[in-house]
Amino acid sequence: MALCSRTTVMRAALLALWLAGCFPRSRDTLPATSGQGGAGAGGAGGGIDAAAGGIGGTSDAGGINDARTDGVFADVAGSGGAAASGGAGGGMEGGTGGAGGGGAGGKGGAAGATGMGGIAGAMGTGGIAGGTGAGGMAGATGMGGAGGCASSCTATPQCLASDTLQACMVGTNGCSMQTTATCASGSVCERIAPSCEDPNWAEWPMPNGLVDVATGAPNGDSYTSNGDGTVTDNVTKLMWQQAASAAAMTQATAAAYCQTVTSGGHTDWRLPTLIELISLVDVSTSSPSINGTFFPGTPSSAFWTSTTYAAAGAYGLPATTLWQVHFADGSALGASTSASRFARCVR
Repeated sequence: MALCSRTTVMRAALLALWLAGCFPRSRDTLPATSGQGGAGAGGAGGGIDAAAGGIGGTSDAGGINDARTDGVFADVAGSGGAAASGGAGGGMEGGTGGAGGGGAGGKGGAAGATGMGGIAGAMGTGGIAGGTGAGGMAGATGMGGAGGCASSCTATPQCLASDTLQACMVGTNGCSMQTTATCASGSVCERIAPSCEDPNWAEWPMPNGLVDVATGAPNGDSYTSNGDGTVTDNVTKLMWQQAASAAAMTQATAAAYCQTVTSGGHTDWRLPTLIELISLVDVSTSSPSINGTFFPGTPSSAFWTSTTYAAAGAYGLPATTLWQVHFADGSALGASTSASRFARCVR
């Protein structure tokens, strides 16, 4: 039985080698940079006895420099040592090879220096400018404003003829203008308030004789002799033929006669209606019942009207019966159109 174990002997041998200077001891021997650890040597073979092979030596720590300049080992990190080789075979009796020792891991290397920044890329050139866009289409031309009215119509409505009214009216262009209109059939232009009206109805106040006015009646009769064979009634605004027809005639002949009269230069004379002819009657006098100053030479006889008698065709009266006014006393009666009566035209 050996007094010392192989391990003890090996350690003693290694120590002797180290003390003898067989191993580096200063930083001058090895570079200061980190190195790779050496592989550990295999353990020595067993002795005579068939002892097991020695355990493989451990490898040095990677890159450890063991110079002692200040009494302390200055460890520099290196890479790990290679794995230790297996121990040599045993002695005569063939001991089992020692197991290879694992190399000690080296310390991590120092961090690398911060890299320099890359060179800045060259500034890119500007893109090609886009071409000018096509111009938009022109807007449609606006319509011109409506033309202003050349002048405003301010004329007072008036009767240009028995059946024609002239007045200011608004035209299709919105402007007032003087227009002329023909009255509808059966209507006449009334001068009292110029407009087309039915002459069978009074559109004006009924005149009264001066005697009646003296006792309180309104609208005393008033006339104007125009000096041209015509007389204007200032109350009704009707214009009368001053002289009556020279002879009596049938109603149809009397109507035709008035259409031929040109007194005062007018050609729109007509046969009066019943209400119009009665407006000339002055009941304060008789034979004739009319103002003799303005209507001298009036026969005290019956005069034709254009108004159909209300009872025509009844009570044995002919259907052609029309009204007549008798200026002997101012009475109104019906008469057959075939009878002969005088005529006084109106417009």
